[in-house]
Amino acid sequence: MHQGPHHPHHPEEHPHDGAGADRDDSSLVLTTVGVDIGSSTTHFLVSRLRMTLHGARYVPAGAELLHESPVLFTPYAGEELIDVDRLRDFITQQYAEAGIGRQDVDSGAVLLTGLAAQRQNARLVGEIFADEAGRFVACSAGHRMEAELGVRGSGALALSRQLAASLIHIDIGGGTTKISHCRAGRIESTLALAVGARLILRDRDGLVRRVEPGAKPMLDAAGVTVRVGQRMEPEQVAAVCGYQADRVLDVVAGRVSTEALDAVLVTDRAPMPDQVDAVTFSGGVSEYLYGRESQDFGDLGPPLAEAFADRFAGFPVREVSGGIRATVLGASRFTVQVSSQTIFVDPLDTLPVRNVPAVVPELPTNQERFSSEEVRDAVARALDRQAQAGADLPPAVAIGIAWEGDASHARLDALARGILAAVRQSPWRAAPLLLVVDHDIARLLGLQLRESARTAGPVVAIDGVGLRPLDFVDIGEVVLGAGATLVVVKSLVFSG
Repeated sequence: MHQGPHHPHHPEEHPHDGAGADRDDSSLVLTTVGVDIGSSTTHFLVSRLRMTLHGARYVPAGAELLHESPVLFTPYAGEELIDVDRLRDFITQQYAEAGIGRQDVDSGAVLLTGLAAQRQNARLVGEIFADEAGRFVACSAGHRMEAELGVRGSGALALSRQLAASLIHIDIGGGTTKISHCRAGRIESTLALAVGARLILRDRDGLVRRVEPGAKPMLDAAGVTVRVGQRMEPEQVAAVCGYQADRVLDVVAGRVSTEALDAVLVTDRAPMPDQVDAVTFSGGVSEYLYGRESQDFGDLGPPLAEAFADRFAGFPVREVSGGIRATVLGASRFTVQVSSQTIFVDPLDTLPVRNVPAVVPELPTNQERFSSEEVRDAVARALDRQAQAGADLPPAVAIGIAWEGDASHARLDALARGILAAVRQSPWRAAPLLLVVDHDIARLLGLQLRESARTAGPVVAIDGVGLRPLDFVDIGEVVLGAGATLVVVKSLVFSG
């Protein structure tokens, strides 16, 4: 089955107007910014990202760190608000110290994580980056996305690939600890616990000045009473930190069904491996574990690190480069022009869409025959992961489809019906159906959805673009005279 001539997709001469991208025929250099606003600390990075043309897509080929901010304790105004003015001043100062203007930045990523993402005015943080709108990816990460960010940003995922090993990564944050199992460069499972260094804050005299609401179940389970304005005795500190480290040890040791874990579990349980070849750490507490920090910042950092060091003394602990700065370098960015003869858009006013997160299911399209049920289950799993990934549910998602083999009616029909069945049971059942395919079957798939599967909602199917996890997609309007649309893919980039 053939849908007409395939039109090659060419990158835009410039990723966007007014930015500082430098390009020749085979390479592209971007100035990119990474900002991580977390429970405890905020980081700002400026990098020069070199990209090379691989097929129809530019892929990262190297990164040079141009500017790295000092670690800022995330500023809060009272109990429930981020101090947006102080945060804005910090960002402005970092642009100045880096010697670049906002107009010089080609792309970037702003991540709001942990307790910071839960503050009442967290959405106002986006206003700080209003001038960069469209060029930046901004997301408020939930526990599972935080786990993936920590694994990638620390270099742990790359280490598991290098060792071809089963690795447990433990990202100890201010309010939560994320535990991920990686095997040979693949994230197998993640979960999160209410375990962190800044659940309890103390002043220089040891008096408690704040107890996060998330600490209460843990304190009750540990049998420790902590009140603001009172002193935490050394044995109380040891009990609280020991309890937290013990719960993480339970997970790593495969004891994920214990009642004790219920007090601190903030995600669903997830399986952990019987064999652990390596354990790595990131987050602020890891700086103490790896001997890179000794200062007391008025939280539980030092004693919590001692508790972890004691519990994990018998494990094969490996050091990774990304500790407290396990974050994104920024975002790569590439643009392709897609011919309207190979895509499907109905109705036309569904477009444009911007900053839509990619969902990439593991589809059975590598098999000659597959069923709609197999497709449904794969897409449903991917949609469920996305629903749990962020603190806020995005209004739409783009389903990335890796296609292999013939575009026969039976195969397309199974794909279309399976996708629809999964989407109709998801939070995005009323959203436009956005599909991005790496081969030129988009128009056929769109017609199959509309005519055979009889979906009535808006459908957009774009081809010639391969998506990966942590990609974000812009799809422009179809230009009627030119018969084409522009697709911009922004990918988070990590040092690891």
